[in-house]
Amino acid sequence: MNRQFGSTLALASALVLSGCGDLANMVASSGPADARPARVAFTASIASPAARSAADVVSLRVTTSYLLAGGLRDTIGTQTLALTSASTQSVPIPVDLAGCLADSNREGAATDGGCSVVLELALSVNDAVVDRQAVGPLRLKPGATTEVSQPVTLFEIASVTVAPTGTVSLIVGGTTTVTPSVKDSRGQVVTGRAVGWSTDAPTVATVDGNGKVTAIGAGQARITATLGSLSGSTLVQVVRPPVSLVISPTTGSGTGVVRSVPAGIDCRIVAGTVSGACAVDFAADLQVTLTSVADAGQQFGSWGGACVGSSVGASCTLTMAQARTASAQFTAMRRVTVASAGTDGRGRVTGGFGMDCRIDGAGTTGTCAVDVADGTPVTLTSVADGANAGVVAQVFGGWSGDCAAASGTSCTLTPTGGNRAASVGFLGGKAVSVVMTGIGGGSVTSTAGLSCIRSGDVTSGTCAQTVSHGTTVTLVPNADPQSVFVGWSGACAGQVGDCTLSMTQARSAIATYTRRTVSLNMILTGGGNGVVTVNGISGCDRTNTTFGTVTCVRDYDIGTVVTLSANAGAGTDFLGNTGDCVGMTSCTLVMSQSRTVTSAFAGTVLVTLTIEGLASGSGVLRSTESTPRINCAIVGGQPSGSGCVATVPVGTSITLQGTGNVGNALTFWGGSCTGRVTHECTLVVNAPMRASAGFSAAIDVEVRLSGPGAGSITFAPAGAPSQAPCVVSVPGTPVSCRYSLPGGTNAVLRGFSAPGWRFDGFIGPCVESVSSTPVQECTYRGIGFLRVFTAGFIP
Repeated sequence: MNRQFGSTLALASALVLSGCGDLANMVASSGPADARPARVAFTASIASPAARSAADVVSLRVTTSYLLAGGLRDTIGTQTLALTSASTQSVPIPVDLAGCLADSNREGAATDGGCSVVLELALSVNDAVVDRQAVGPLRLKPGATTEVSQPVTLFEIASVTVAPTGTVSLIVGGTTTVTPSVKDSRGQVVTGRAVGWSTDAPTVATVDGNGKVTAIGAGQARITATLGSLSGSTLVQVVRPPVSLVISPTTGSGTGVVRSVPAGIDCRIVAGTVSGACAVDFAADLQVTLTSVADAGQQFGSWGGACVGSSVGASCTLTMAQARTASAQFTAMRRVTVASAGTDGRGRVTGGFGMDCRIDGAGTTGTCAVDVADGTPVTLTSVADGANAGVVAQVFGGWSGDCAAASGTSCTLTPTGGNRAASVGFLGGKAVSVVMTGIGGGSVTSTAGLSCIRSGDVTSGTCAQTVSHGTTVTLVPNADPQSVFVGWSGACAGQVGDCTLSMTQARSAIATYTRRTVSLNMILTGGGNGVVTVNGISGCDRTNTTFGTVTCVRDYDIGTVVTLSANAGAGTDFLGNTGDCVGMTSCTLVMSQSRTVTSAFAGTVLVTLTIEGLASGSGVLRSTESTPRINCAIVGGQPSGSGCVATVPVGTSITLQGTGNVGNALTFWGGSCTGRVTHECTLVVNAPMRASAGFSAAIDVEVRLSGPGAGSITFAPAGAPSQAPCVVSVPGTPVSCRYSLPGGTNAVLRGFSAPGWRFDGFIGPCVESVSSTPVQECTYRGIGFLRVFTAGFIP
């Protein structure tokens, strides 16, 4: 019902309840003792609200039950009694004990033959239960009346609540007690009411009659307390027992922290060891997010354990359905550095993680250092610069530092436990140069493009070239035809012929040339003494103490001009030369090749040349050689003076010239000079000889030469030797020559001009001339007095 009681009706009389409703009869004792019902007497007060209507139907339902030996109950029966609106009412409550007494399993069956009975009173208004109250257990006996010393008060209950309110949390297997709170329509707490307990999820939580809740399984259960038609409840959240989350040690070189949300885990990891809050119990099924935070200069590596497959980057989310063990690995960051090895070349080193380092000699630019996780391999690749803008291709020179053991142009560094540094060298071009020295000439060429030329004292051409490091350059010497390559010095020292250089550094080679030499072989033979001079300096000599053949060798630059002169010693005759000088006392040779001259000297054999006179004229015989000297005057056909005899070595050549005195002319030769047709007679004196000249009376002829030119005039008498020509060697120089014409003969004058001039003709008593007109050839018939002829040479 929806109405509430506003006042309390106190029932002070004892109520004897019976089936007929007569209270006096119901409490009276009658009938056999074991068949009569028991009676319960108690005082009841009933709270009645002021707003109750007279039409409201108030009743009391009484349910009786007896206790069994095991603590359970067995129902005896239920009866409903109508109540009036009076404040005090007699409520008869008979209890039939027949069934109980017949049950040998009742409590106390072996003691006094009674029954332990519980009365459950339910106050209803208009069939709605508004209060409940339990009385007992009471020990009842048949026919006996039992009085309840404490009054029983019934209220019109307005609400039932359960404390604690909200949600109660339990761990599986755990218990807690919930408490009902019963209030009447006035808001007053009503105590002593037995509520009924129930759960909507008995697999999650159960509740007994005392409000004790036991957690069975995970989930939610609503626990409800019911009193009549009223009820109240609370929600029980059952969770599994807390489970542990452990951060375990793992490998790794770095440091960092792992923290959790919800808070709890705050675990420091240092190179594989852990410290701090690294193990925490979390509620079962709780979702926990772990976050890794690397220290400065470190890097988070990876999750392990329970976080494998449950992580996204630096975070890992776990549902704590069971105990979990997770690990986090931090990795130290290591630096990989590239530097120049200090060489002179240029190139580039590239690699993973953005490495791009430019090497220029000892300097570097670009990205020459990268940070990578400990143990991460980094492959470095070096590339030397190619040829560009006149600069030769550079060459990779090798690794050093932590890459010292690497071969080839690549090196892989794994920075485990520390930083790594590599140095790389590139090698620039190397200059090869040639210096040419010496008095010779020639060239040096090479496979690198050199073409260095030396001529005289001047060097020209390409004498220096830059090539890539390590290039093999071959220098080839080439002497000119007049020179000889002497050899190398400098970088090519010790090499013969072509020079091969490995250009691992700058190289300078010196090539020396000299004039090519040829040999002058001088051989002195015979038994005499003598010296052969070469250009006025003794070249080879033979003395009295030297026996046999003497050979002297002198080397001269090719093309040298040498003059050899043979000089016989005292008591020695020079017999002549053979080989490249034939018969000459002196000869000049061009040393275009090796020459051999054999000079023969013999002990001197003296012979005498004697001059004799013929005819009756006068004149002079003189030799053209200074030694020996013939200077013999012929007077009246007879020789005169010591100059008419000369003693000379065998083979001496003597040239005699005959000149008549004034009024005399050389008419003929005699002795060894017989048959000579000029004024000269050359004799080789190999034995004693005699030579004679005949002079006869003659008419003198004077030839005067003038004019601007040059030339010569010959005078040839008929039947007599011709006389010495008259010569104008210096143009324009006047010359006067005397000729002698033997008596009774003719003589012919002829003119011969020098190159560039023309003979102008004779003027004089010529047979060919009848006037003063010049004639080219003049015949003179000899008239008995001096005749003068003129002639000249003109342009």
